[in-house]
Amino acid sequence: MKTGEIEGNYPGSSLNHSARSDDLMNNINEYYLKRQVYGIDYEADEDGYKPAARDDIVEILNEGVNFWCYTGHSSSEMLGDEHYFSEEDVANLDNNGRRGFMFVAGCQTGDFGNEEPCLTEQLLFAGDGGIIGSFAPTESSGPASNILMGLVFLSSLYNDNVRWGEAMLEAQFNSTASIFNTVKYNILGDPLAKIMNGTANDLITNEVIEIMLPGEELGFFWQCEESCTEALTAIREASSYIEYSHTLDGITYEYNRWRPGEIIYSQVRPVTGGWGVVLITLPEDVVEGFDGRIVCLSENEQGETLSWFSGDIQMGNNSGEEPDIVPANCISISNYPNPFNPETTIRYYLPESGAVKLSIYNIKGKLVNNLINNNENEGWHEMVWNGKDQAGRATSSGVYIIKLRSGEYSISRKISQLK
Repeated sequence: MKTGEIEGNYPGSSLNHSARSDDLMNNINEYYLKRQVYGIDYEADEDGYKPAARDDIVEILNEGVNFWCYTGHSSSEMLGDEHYFSEEDVANLDNNGRRGFMFVAGCQTGDFGNEEPCLTEQLLFAGDGGIIGSFAPTESSGPASNILMGLVFLSSLYNDNVRWGEAMLEAQFNSTASIFNTVKYNILGDPLAKIMNGTANDLITNEVIEIMLPGEELGFFWQCEESCTEALTAIREASSYIEYSHTLDGITYEYNRWRPGEIIYSQVRPVTGGWGVVLITLPEDVVEGFDGRIVCLSENEQGETLSWFSGDIQMGNNSGEEPDIVPANCISISNYPNPFNPETTIRYYLPESGAVKLSIYNIKGKLVNNLINNNENEGWHEMVWNGKDQAGRATSSGVYIIKLRSGEYSISRKISQLK
């Protein structure tokens, strides 16, 4: 909440960095393994810094990442007023050979060519670890425009698999961000390079697994390329509802929304003869809910990432549905199962009665089906989409977007259909 108005429920919202991080990550296909560090989860020391958050960021980078995204305040030598990552931390990286591409939705981090190298230059030329390239601002920039541009940039990189430079031009000219803001961004690194997105496939089980119970052991296997020698297997727990409020200088900021599940368990397993096999035991302290997931990743000799993932799995003994937690003055939307075949249940919350429009779009933004266009009451609602378009024809496998509009509110969610 900022000056009496809800803060953080739309991409143009400026200061709720946790919500903006969710928007960016949710704009990437579901089968990627995503790890997010939220500054609001960490206590500040007497200087206002958050060293535990910095340590977690360094640890994740050293494990190797394909892409690194930062959302928040930054300068030419620092990410975050809380010192989430600074020039001194570059020396703590040893991810050489596993460097990722970096996008900064902040200010001045890419201010290159000066007497003192900026943070992205230091990361790019670090000897023992760093990044392979970056898309970062050279000057102070507007947070709303940064996110609007970032939504297009990330979608182009991952969902369309284009080159870095092409993704930059797409973000600068085809997003709704201010042109005065977009020209402050530059690519550091080879603009003709690509992120090795790889391919995604389904995990195989001897029987359909719809629920995992804490302490229960389940087996998964997958077929990969002969050149693969090992694979990372991970459990992403269910989403959880977070309510956060902080008042500073008389202004209160709130974060009230469903947060994607954390990666709570991972192990590296050998792959032999083109087949990977793993036995997984769900930890006792897992967050329960309907949308947990198992993800396995490997790499072939060309350096392409290959991933295998389960559909949404109910974690724990609950009903498999989200609890009826009422979000604070905002709309909420989810669906299950996801991925789905051939239908999925869409569940949404309206903070007030009024006109509602619920639509399905394809990944290119073309309307597929209008599901609802009428007045509805405040509260929770459900709607089943049968996977068909407006003409009653079955849609193909792929990524689709649910978009819900109600009054001044609007929210979107990506879903995947697998056949």
